[in-house]
Amino acid sequence: MASRRVLLGHSVAMVTVVLSAFGFEVVYSHHLGAGLPEGYLLLCAALAVGAALLLAGFATLARIPASLAMALPIALHGSLLGWPWARVFAFGLITAAGVRLFVRLPANAFRDGVIVGAAWCVAWVFGPRLALRAGLEFGAVVAGGFFAATLAGGALYCFTTGRWRRLPPLVAIVLAGLSGIALLAYRGSEPIEIAVPWREAPRTGGEAAAPADVILLVLDTVRADHLSIYGYERDTTPQLRAFLERSDRAVLYPLAFTPASWTGPAHASLFTGRMPSEHGAHYGTFFKRGPTSGAPIVVEQTLAEALRTAGYATAAVFANSGLFWVEGLGRGFDLYDQPPYAVRPRVLGERIRARLLPQILDEVLAPYPTAPSINRALLATLKAAEGRPRFVVANYMEAHEPYVPASPWGGTFSSGLTGTGLSLPAIEDDAQTLEWLAARYDEEILALDASLGELLVALEADGTLDRSWLFITSDHGEAFAEHGVTGHGAGVHNEQIRVPLLVQPPRGITLPQATGAVGLLDVTATVAGIAGVASPGTGRDLRIPLPAGHAVQAEFFGDSREFKQDYQGALVGEPARAVMIGTRKLIELQGARSLFDLEADPAEEHDLAAGRPADAGTLEGRLPPLLREPARGGAGKAELTPEQEEALRQLGYIQ
Repeated sequence: MASRRVLLGHSVAMVTVVLSAFGFEVVYSHHLGAGLPEGYLLLCAALAVGAALLLAGFATLARIPASLAMALPIALHGSLLGWPWARVFAFGLITAAGVRLFVRLPANAFRDGVIVGAAWCVAWVFGPRLALRAGLEFGAVVAGGFFAATLAGGALYCFTTGRWRRLPPLVAIVLAGLSGIALLAYRGSEPIEIAVPWREAPRTGGEAAAPADVILLVLDTVRADHLSIYGYERDTTPQLRAFLERSDRAVLYPLAFTPASWTGPAHASLFTGRMPSEHGAHYGTFFKRGPTSGAPIVVEQTLAEALRTAGYATAAVFANSGLFWVEGLGRGFDLYDQPPYAVRPRVLGERIRARLLPQILDEVLAPYPTAPSINRALLATLKAAEGRPRFVVANYMEAHEPYVPASPWGGTFSSGLTGTGLSLPAIEDDAQTLEWLAARYDEEILALDASLGELLVALEADGTLDRSWLFITSDHGEAFAEHGVTGHGAGVHNEQIRVPLLVQPPRGITLPQATGAVGLLDVTATVAGIAGVASPGTGRDLRIPLPAGHAVQAEFFGDSREFKQDYQGALVGEPARAVMIGTRKLIELQGARSLFDLEADPAEEHDLAAGRPADAGTLEGRLPPLLREPARGGAGKAELTPEQEEALRQLGYIQ
């Protein structure tokens, strides 16, 4: 009988913990306009309750005290987040300590469960905000916030029930101390101004108007050699192929490269025309003051600022929340906008669903706005700015992890293959799993291609493309262990830095062909030239034949985070740099230099450095400097909202 009462108490306490945390998180998500599907919410709640009941049974059999038992759902949540066991254990002790400090009355499982669950959710919602503003370590702030919220809940209960005399003095002392520290940390931090969605910047100057609109589409995480328009064996881009077939002036560049292999520095380079060493937003300056630190760009002028001065209406609509992470990326844009999307709650049920049932309801919960919503935002932006020359940038995220292609594209290439998981490929994955993940990645590209086809047809139908410059490119690619790493932000080999580049000028204008290397900095220079303004960067205008010896560079500063190195491969922590001239490419990695002929060996399998020392020596002098600090300024902190930070976490940028 006693064991039944203990089991009932444990069950009530832990079910209340998970449901109260779930309730608070769902209310907060709806407050943000997330619009989560009812079926998804019911599934998450059922999974959380099931886990809580199993933990209650375990706690009863193991004779774990109630205060420590309530830590089990939180510990499980932490382990599903991939936390080290030391942190999971620490949070368990913090939970037990917080509960024991206020439980001086007869135990009440429901009351204690509500307090612990609410404290857990409050700490997750507001802890990141305080950590980012104050420059503190994220995990420590969440732990401290959870402890303080637990004590505050107990204190509130005691005061509202008239039992404040039984409140331990230590609780009041600890609460006062933590509140004082939090207040000082919050007030001592200066918020950094960054571009945020739905805010319009003031327009400046400019009587001059450019003769043509510019539409720049960035296909996030799309590597060139996985597109059928570049000869890939799977037909991943039938719509882009059809567009090229009906266009009499579009140019597809065979060797285009990004200067950086991940979103932040690549977009910063595209928007400034500068290398990461010059603008400063790279791994050498990110993460200096904690895992969620950002870095500002430190250039005098951005491309959007230059075009707005020339009379352009400027707008950026994007799916990748990482574009909030670099302070200053929104400079010069009249509109810097991420359309709303369903934000996944950070609750236990969601973590269990993602681990055990990853394909159930996942396609309706992509951690970013989908391509159709980006299309709608782009078309609406173009319409709103009619009457002025327009510079519009759109960022699409379908090819980024998680690889969850929607119907009817899912299964097109992966049917018959087997694998598990939907996120970034791990360096420990076997060949079969990597093949399956690559097929899912290709299906995501196919789905994106379908949306691009719809957009291009719409732009052709109303004549927009007849009078506009169209650029279609990518910020970086994705590796599947070709050179000892997986994912992106991990090096400078072709699978990560060779990107597509398709350019179509307005009707009546032709572009020179280019068979050698070009880069995103050249795109920046070309857009500036179209607008009739000086390029803010160092690229070359693609409307003019490129000079012999035109060098395209790429830099990687190494990712110092151990969890990235463990997951993506040890080389993720090694700085690397590369230079491409014509069809030759030189890579410097771990003190060694490798030379490749990209025309004969695009997969970079045969190092020619020993046999062609003269070529290697010529390219060596053109390698980028890989400077840790830009010419001016240094590391900074972008003030993210908790929602933006959680989106970065879901996309794998932070832990």
